[in-house]
This record gives sequence, C-alpha cells and structure tokens, in this order.
Amino acid sequence: MNVSTVSRNIEPIDESEVEHKINFEVGEGAHYTGQMKQAYDHGSNNVTWIKHGKGQQVWPDGAKYDGEWRNGMAEGVGVFNHANGDVYQGEFI
Repeated sequence: MNVSTVSRNIEPIDESEVEHKINFEVGEGAHYTGQMKQAYDHGSNNVTWIKHGKGQQVWPDGAKYDGEWRNGMAEGVGVFNHANGDVYQGEFI
C-alpha cells in the first residue's frame, strides 16, 4: 500500500529546554518516557511537565505511540501501535 504524506516544517526542539524523564505518569494510567519541558498551566496556575521532543507513551490497553511530541501533543513523525494490532506510521499533526 502506498501512503502519501505531507511534509511540513516543524520547529526543531531546543535541547536546552528539555529533560529526559523515565516512566512519567501522564494520566489515565498511561506512562511516558522521553523528552519533556516545563510549561505554565494557566488553569491551575502551576508549572507542570509536558511532552516535548522524542518519546514513547504506553497506555494500559497496550496501545503505544513512539515519535515526536510538541507542547504535549503527538506532532511530527511517529508510529502508533493500536491495542488491536493496527499500526499507523507517518506524520502526526
């Protein structure tokens, strides 16, 4: 199967603003290992860690995303393995 992708300019990660975290709990039983940065949460008025850079998130049902993150969201190139065995590899926007 041929899959066409749209190439976008994604701003590179500033390595000075990220730290590597291991098995960081990100909610709903999911865990993340990879680069993160601190960001201000306007809702809670607290500083928190968000996924930013390269990393892998694993959900309790076995689903897994391994790829690029920007400001807490999967963005850039990655692979998502669904719990049912389906796999998507490509660009996330």
